[in-house]
Amino acid sequence: MKTNNAPSMKTIMSALFDESGSLILPERPQTESQYSPSVNAFEICLPSWVGTNWGHGDETVFSHMSYTVQAHTLSVASRRRNLLDIFESTFVAESPHCDLEYIQGLGGPRSIERHQLIIEWLDEKIWADVPRWRLAQTKWECDRQWFLSHVRLPITARQDRGVISLDKRC
Repeated sequence: MKTNNAPSMKTIMSALFDESGSLILPERPQTESQYSPSVNAFEICLPSWVGTNWGHGDETVFSHMSYTVQAHTLSVASRRRNLLDIFESTFVAESPHCDLEYIQGLGGPRSIERHQLIIEWLDEKIWADVPRWRLAQTKWECDRQWFLSHVRLPITARQDRGVISLDKRC
């Protein structure tokens, strides 16, 4: 008599997902170093069609900077390099017809605001209830986790009041 030694679906699911339902990702390899800013930050001229609406009509800075999770396009390393380029670049208006409010809302290069913008943009994509995005959402989630663990904002304690705050000199 043969017995089925295959693991149950419950066992498989508990090995892939944690208690909150999040996908368990492998630890960062030892060969991957912590983020350090590039010596030469880019200045990117944004054309007038890059602007508001979080990707629902106008082009966002993410698509302009070639960040995409579409199948058969960028490798994981290329996507992450593009996220770092978005984090580090200085964005300027190409013409007076540009969406200056959008450009200012991007925050400065390597700023807390830029860091938050990237995380919020990824979160919006991850949590969107769009069934055809399921595969893309796993890639956005992986990139988000990588960005949070790789590009950490330093925390410092201010001696004068004993307040812990984010250091804006990243």
